[in-house]
Amino acid sequence: MFAEEGFIFPGIGPLVATALFSGVGDPLQFKNGRQFAAWLGLTPTQRSSGGKSKLGGITKHGDTYLRTLLVQGARAVMRFVGRRDDRHSCWIMSLWRPDEGRYIRKRG
Repeated sequence: MFAEEGFIFPGIGPLVATALFSGVGDPLQFKNGRQFAAWLGLTPTQRSSGGKSKLGGITKHGDTYLRTLLVQGARAVMRFVGRRDDRHSCWIMSLWRPDEGRYIRKRG
């Protein structure tokens, strides 16, 4: 499904698409992107004590090779996002908080 239908996203080329197809199999097994991220190991660790919950770094469970390919593809996109005016670059720049020097996660 990924490579056959022209699965085109910035940062995902033929190598990543082929690895996703062979690693995931049927992408319809995931109801949403959050389930896919959890399967891949991109969810934060949770620690709670006294009713307070703290989120840590990513859990790193799941397929290390796929996670590495996707992270490197995202880094490649981020390197050139300021030089482009396409829809994806504008969306990524809308998430940027220059006062904090990081990207924010929009919920909703």
